[in-house]
Amino acid sequence: MLKRQQRIVASAISVFWLMLASCALASELRIVGQNVVFDPHVESVAHFVVGFQNVSGTTERLNEWSIGIEAVPTAGSIGTLEQTIYAAPDHYILAGNSTSIDRVSIFSSPRNVEMYFDQASHTPNPLIPLSGANLVDVTFVPSHDARGTFNVMAVPTFEGQPSRWTAADNAQFDYENLPRTGSAVLIGTIQVVPEPSTMALGIGAVVAVIVLGRRRAAHTAS
Repeated sequence: MLKRQQRIVASAISVFWLMLASCALASELRIVGQNVVFDPHVESVAHFVVGFQNVSGTTERLNEWSIGIEAVPTAGSIGTLEQTIYAAPDHYILAGNSTSIDRVSIFSSPRNVEMYFDQASHTPNPLIPLSGANLVDVTFVPSHDARGTFNVMAVPTFEGQPSRWTAADNAQFDYENLPRTGSAVLIGTIQVVPEPSTMALGIGAVVAVIVLGRRRAAHTAS
């Protein structure tokens, strides 16, 4: 009976240390983005680079990665941003050792999440750089009526597809700021600037309201 209890305690301790080690690794890579200002009358598309920071200085080797991305309009914004082309960015973590970045589109109305992923094509797997690196360059195309600011969200899991990274020994881990059981996190924004004609109409409308108000005030005073 005593030996059985000792085995149970030993097993529980082993599980605890495995969980602790997993949590430590999971906290090493943090998904990041940037804030993009997009002017439709100058450019036809907006580029958004998804990268990561090595927050604890890990020297693990990377086997594969996946990340879900979604563009969500903020209050007062209109239209949509569609994720179209995707490519390897500058400072790509798997540069020279890539199977090829691929994507799975996951539609669940009204949401549209794009899951990007890639895997090392050969060994040895690349070391994760201490300063971090980039994962994917996503091209966003705005609808004709798109205006305002759109939040670019990293999605932990969607319709059974998880965001995660895998070490060379095939151990799988969550990102530090994107636990699988958590919520989507903001990693950047895309601000769609109104076209000059739209802006002029808006300014004209404001000026008209001010002039009309002054005329009414003058008429009342007289």
